[in-house]
Amino acid sequence: LKDFFVWDWLNCAWFSSANIGVDANADAVSAVFNPQAIAFDSRKRPEREVERDASRLAYEYNISAGYAHGVIRDEFGVKYTADATEPA
Repeated sequence: LKDFFVWDWLNCAWFSSANIGVDANADAVSAVFNPQAIAFDSRKRPEREVERDASRLAYEYNISAGYAHGVIRDEFGVKYTADATEPA
């Protein structure tokens, strides 16, 4: 979440992301939650593997990582839906 950190306000850390899709009804679904509500596990760090392709005179780079995520406590978060239509 540190990549989406915006500011501290009212003794809370605020984050922002543009990764919110808009559905067919022009609604954007987002969330407000306490960090204790979610879990993120990234035990396997990203690893790069280089593979040589002699027939193409090229190299191929493969990157793999392992992670898991989940909701620990539903009551620590709230989903909200906002109208995403452009104002007239």
